[in-house]
Amino acid sequence: MCGIDEASEGSVEIMVGDEWKDVSDRSNRVKYELYKRIVMLHQEYALYSGTVSANLTSAIGVGMPSELGKLKAKFVLEGLGFSPSEAEEILQKSVDKLSVGQRHRVAPAQVFMKGPEVAILDEPTGTIDAITKKSIADSIVFARNNHHT
Repeated sequence: MCGIDEASEGSVEIMVGDEWKDVSDRSNRVKYELYKRIVMLHQEYALYSGTVSANLTSAIGVGMPSELGKLKAKFVLEGLGFSPSEAEEILQKSVDKLSVGQRHRVAPAQVFMKGPEVAILDEPTGTIDAITKKSIADSIVFARNNHHT
């Protein structure tokens, strides 16, 4: 679905407007910009150097005015379990100053910032403690139920 491997048979379709488009057809992926609608977070994710704010806006190519990007990033972080004050504080932090649990919540935020129609998450809670795991699982359910983020 993400275009990592070429399909050898069959198809995967998503709705674009009022028509189904075959994601496995590479020409459709480009023509209809389907690659923007399907996003993957690999189990071995990476954050870019710099601030969390930059990781959630310019580093991932979120094309929106700076202030709007920061507001959306704060909203997404709150959806991932940060309180409003924590979200505000963490946006200014350098990624190398984040705890492991914070990194695990910021990584999916990169996916949710793009507002994909399909988000493929490869074991997003695989290597973390039980409390953070619950928080991230709840956040994924929140994001799914509020997919306009």
